Amino acid sequence: RGWCLRSPRDVVPEGGACDLLRAMPKGVELPEDLRWRIVYSIWWDQLDFAETACSFSTGPMQIGQRAVEDTWNLFDLTGDVASRRGQRAAPPVNRVMDMRADMELIDVLLDAPEATLYEQHAAFEAETGLTVHISTFCQSVRRLGFSRKKVRG
Repeated sequence: RGWCLRSPRDVVPEGGACDLLRAMPKGVELPEDLRWRIVYSIWWDQLDFAETACSFSTGPMQIGQRAVEDTWNLFDLTGDVASRRGQRAAPPVNRVMDMRADMELIDVLLDAPEATLYEQHAAFEAETGLTVHISTFCQSVRRLGFSRKKVRG
């Protein structure tokens, strides 16, 4: 089995493997200062992922190569190492259409009765500047008393 670097200045032989005895458990978040030190080691010391994982695997905490890769990829994409784990985007707001938007919708429906709902939705958004979800658009069409058969015929 391979051996592990204990400092960034150690040299790994060609094809040498890093033997991590105790890897960090899954789901454990690395502290932000440690993630910045990982980025610094890759950028400044020009270590590869395996060497960086080995150099940080001294003491009780073992860091795997995958954690190093994920940290570097996050930094490469965003320029930051702050993880957004557990945070999700707010649910989309389901915009309610007012009377003026309903009148615009009727104009769009009557202007092109042969168009599909997706085309009419795009025309409505282009004409009014409002961004509504397609489901909200379809509900408004139905609420106004239009159906596909009535619009086309």
